[in-house]
Amino acid sequence: MRLRRPPEDKPVKAKSKPAKTPDEVALTERQKSIMLAYRNVLGYPLAPANEGRENKAAQDLARLGYDPADVAACYLDMQKDAFWHGKCVSLVSVSKQIGPFLKRNEPIPFDAVETYG
Repeated sequence: MRLRRPPEDKPVKAKSKPAKTPDEVALTERQKSIMLAYRNVLGYPLAPANEGRENKAAQDLARLGYDPADVAACYLDMQKDAFWHGKCVSLVSVSKQIGPFLKRNEPIPFDAVETYG
């Protein structure tokens, strides 16, 4: 039977993540701001089971360039709609509706308005 040598005491190298770029830091901050805005308008704590899904939606919204104020406004507008009344409006649902919401609420440019004589 062969005896094993005791393991040598070697320093364990910590695996470090590469430093985030300024754009990645800004994206993370925007994601956190979107989640904070959503929690503020939601009015109750998120269930831990939904936290990951909502964080992913916030990350997607941040990547697409949406502001926390736009997210909150879309959520509040959806709450007024008869279809959503009494239902849970998740951040995933907001992410699906925010494009049409902002398009619907954007002012019409003067050039696009036809004038009649």
